[in-house]
Amino acid sequence: MNLFRLHNHLVLTLDDGTQFKTENCTDEFEAQVVASRYDKEALIALFNPTYAAAKSLADRIAKSKVLTLEGVSIYIKSISQLTVPQDFAEKIIDAEEAGDQDKLTAYLNFWTLLSLNPDSRVRNNLFWFLNKYGMVIGKSGLFVGYRNADIYSEGSMFNQNLTRFVTQKYWEKKTSSLDTPEGYIVIMRGNDNFFVTGEDYELEEDDVYIGELVDLYTMLTSDASDKTTVYTDHHSHKFQIRLGHVVSMPREKCDSVQEHSCSSGLHVANLGWLTKNYFGTVGMKVLVNPADVVAVPPIDDYGKMRVCAYYPISIINYDSNGHIVDDGVESGFEDDFIQKICYTGTVNNEDNDNYRLDIPEISEIDKAKVYDRLKELAASIQRKV
Repeated sequence: MNLFRLHNHLVLTLDDGTQFKTENCTDEFEAQVVASRYDKEALIALFNPTYAAAKSLADRIAKSKVLTLEGVSIYIKSISQLTVPQDFAEKIIDAEEAGDQDKLTAYLNFWTLLSLNPDSRVRNNLFWFLNKYGMVIGKSGLFVGYRNADIYSEGSMFNQNLTRFVTQKYWEKKTSSLDTPEGYIVIMRGNDNFFVTGEDYELEEDDVYIGELVDLYTMLTSDASDKTTVYTDHHSHKFQIRLGHVVSMPREKCDSVQEHSCSSGLHVANLGWLTKNYFGTVGMKVLVNPADVVAVPPIDDYGKMRVCAYYPISIINYDSNGHIVDDGVESGFEDDFIQKICYTGTVNNEDNDNYRLDIPEISEIDKAKVYDRLKELAASIQRKV
């Protein structure tokens, strides 16, 4: 071995002729080189950290029951032959190694749905976007987004205050690992002062029984009459937005150019991007099928994307500074909201919602395998309902 250093320049030549160089040598780095002089792999890792990281990832993938590494490409072969982005693969391995089955299920279902997205740029960038902006993924593979809307018409039974209360409490208990919305009733005390309590609660003099939480949420999200509040988009006022009903527009009418930060399409944002009264007076929590994402702008600190469909599930709260109040839900939360979408070759909810998703013609996708995955996902949700 021959080691030569001049100021910050260091050259190491091994007996077999292999040579390592750096122009950023420090005393500490030289000491590490000397200590590793008989370990070629350690020397490669010192001089080329990228190699070390890649080797570490390869070693972890080799132990994975989900991922397969071929050359430099990563696959989930049980789902498709589409290459998995490295940052997503790392999160999958993290969940596997931690034994976090809920999060692992969420990631696999997410990739199943994302594999149905016809745009390779979206498939490559969507998880990066969600991870960067802290957007969470449910067990069904749908992810949570936010947007604002205006009130189109106030419901005769479900006004804005009751709508907000019921949807928030339902979401809170539905996504909890320790609770469930079943067994709770909604009581009003005074003017629009609501609270939930157990079914065995005895009404006091000023209490008004509103109904069971599950029944109220079901009625609110399935009723298309004037009982429920209807919303609309601030930009055009052309869309009628109802909680529990998919909002969609033809994908071909959305701008799919990823670099266009704001353009035609349905906009969904992360909770840090959206503020009160920005393009609407009412804040909504929505679920998005990864297959319906059209554009993921790569601009730093731009937490908004374009989609061709979303599913509104809840009204949200803002704090005194106009920022969304975070409910603290993490990826892997329980969710059966996807039961609204049935998989029968196309993905539909109710006919009048005009929501349809076909399995695209992509050579890396085995349609029969995808059908099986979708049926398995739908069946797993139905078993929990």
